[in-house]
Amino acid sequence: LGLQGCTRIFRRDATRLGPCGNMPPYGIAFLDPPYGRELGTRALAALREGGWLTEDAIVVLEESASAMPDGIAGYEMLDRRVFGDTAIAIMTPGKT
Repeated sequence: LGLQGCTRIFRRDATRLGPCGNMPPYGIAFLDPPYGRELGTRALAALREGGWLTEDAIVVLEESASAMPDGIAGYEMLDRRVFGDTAIAIMTPGKT
């Protein structure tokens, strides 16, 4: 795809990211935390609070279907799909 050098992977606690600093915010984020611990919700809050995402970013969260919240503060749910016991939520931080 010719995307070498266009991506970054950060190895840190996603629930405590801190500010984005002098890096530009990102337009896409994929979250697949361990299920049922509310880690996805906490990571989403850290992304938003730290300014890591553009206003029109696309965020994908994978969680167990039974633990996926109906809504997440600070995010607009665009789509939600369930595959057996797994749920995928697609959202954007642009609207609350």
